[in-house]
Amino acid sequence: MFSKRAGKLRVLAGVTIVTTALVAVGTLSARADQVGPRTGCALTDSSCTYDSGLWTVSNNCQARVSYTWWRTDNEMDVSVEVKNSNAFVGCRAYGTPYLQTTSGKDDTGSKSYGYSCGTWDPTCGADQTRTYVVANAVPSADVATIDQMWGVLTTS
Repeated sequence: MFSKRAGKLRVLAGVTIVTTALVAVGTLSARADQVGPRTGCALTDSSCTYDSGLWTVSNNCQARVSYTWWRTDNEMDVSVEVKNSNAFVGCRAYGTPYLQTTSGKDDTGSKSYGYSCGTWDPTCGADQTRTYVVANAVPSADVATIDQMWGVLTTS
């Protein structure tokens, strides 16, 4: 009978075999882009919020991105959540926010990264949420005219 512990397989009788084969074998290589629906943002709103909802993106991985853009501060609160039910393989997700002006110009925010380990990996959890605050989220000349927001969720 074997037990997994910190990168080693231990024979319960006492003989130790060193291996790293069971710890963090790798990340999923499938790539998928999922574009969420646009969220309206009235010009009088002090903030706009977008939430992708939890999507199954590939091979037992789920991801969600949410953004809140604050017009008065031109800051964006970002959350990237990744859930993983794979035993040995991690999952990655990247969220990219888009804000559109009344003239149709798209402003692209910075990519935000999320990662979760396999359920048997002791170095991190299988369910992870990373949060960011982005200053100067859109060019200052566009702040007053932002009227739509959406996001793209990419896994790799």
